[in-house]
Amino acid sequence: MEFKIKRDPFLKSISRAYSVTEKGSNMPILSTALISSEEDHIKIFATDLEISFQETLPAEVFSEGSAAIPAKKLLEILRKSKGDIFHVKKEENQRVFISDGNTEFKLAFLPPEEFILTAEPEQLEYTEIEASDLREMIKKTIYNVSSVEEMGYKFSGIFVEKKEKDNDIFLRFVATDGSRLSLIDKKIPGIEAIDLKEGIFVPKKGMVEINKMAQEGGSASIALKDRDLIVKKDNRVLIIRLLDIKFPQYENALPKESKFLIKIERNKFIDALGRMLIFTTDAYRAVIFIINKEKIELISTNPELGEAHEKIDVESEGEEIEEMKIAFNPKFFLDAIQPMESKFVNLGFIDKERPCIITGDEDPYYISLIMPMRI
Repeated sequence: MEFKIKRDPFLKSISRAYSVTEKGSNMPILSTALISSEEDHIKIFATDLEISFQETLPAEVFSEGSAAIPAKKLLEILRKSKGDIFHVKKEENQRVFISDGNTEFKLAFLPPEEFILTAEPEQLEYTEIEASDLREMIKKTIYNVSSVEEMGYKFSGIFVEKKEKDNDIFLRFVATDGSRLSLIDKKIPGIEAIDLKEGIFVPKKGMVEINKMAQEGGSASIALKDRDLIVKKDNRVLIIRLLDIKFPQYENALPKESKFLIKIERNKFIDALGRMLIFTTDAYRAVIFIINKEKIELISTNPELGEAHEKIDVESEGEEIEEMKIAFNPKFFLDAIQPMESKFVNLGFIDKERPCIITGDEDPYYISLIMPMRI
């Protein structure tokens, strides 16, 4: 294996590969990027056994071959070096020569035959999705996804399904951690062609990688093959192993309508919640919301630190109420409201026991539910 390649695309690709690699595994091969040179290009592969990445880059190839190179060290070399062109050559004694024209490195590698390679399935029918739609759907749901260490696999991903509504077919993303839920529907041209059956459960890490891909704009193509989600963009492919567990039945938890609704300016609410957070800790997370038809008062009390009070004007609709006193985790509201575009957000209530329903006029088909806390 010997080739020369431009630094910038090589650096970007190795950075993408490194984000997929397994960082704490007892299998060293999972921390490597497999680089294979052939004809007029190289291919870069990475996997943690749940997500597989591959990218093809043009290169000046002198000899074909492959090596599994530690992704972190290769990334550090590319970041620190200043040359525009890199020369990479596989040598004896399990070393690969890397030079930017000024500095030379010899980096140990692992035998390529140890690498667990997942090839892109053939003869798939792909559906194209605008990257902006993917970004919006991910950012409005991923904040609710829990880590496996916190809640187990049950809440560790985003549930994706198709929904028929308003005489049309929508793509739906749903996420919950048991205390809150977020949901967004989006009309995606051609989504009817994807056989989502009873829905698929995509792990958080997979959605993070899809989001990184979508942040570059343009569009991405998606397909399903058995228990894998395949996402393609330009010369890159992600193969994501779907979670093989049943997502919780969530639709019964969706309120049909609110009895009482207040409309509040989004930015003012965000700023006020941020000030309430100053006095919250792991032991004292609750902020009291005192709500009437004209104002909402926020009270954050911590016996160890102090307290904060703030009142915000609101508009109200629905049933007349004298006053409602209810407690929430303010971070949950910030997570739900910050990704929104609406100038005003709607907070809907049924009673003190059931969740607050968050919507916005400029955020169609998006809803977030937050359960109250006991006080």
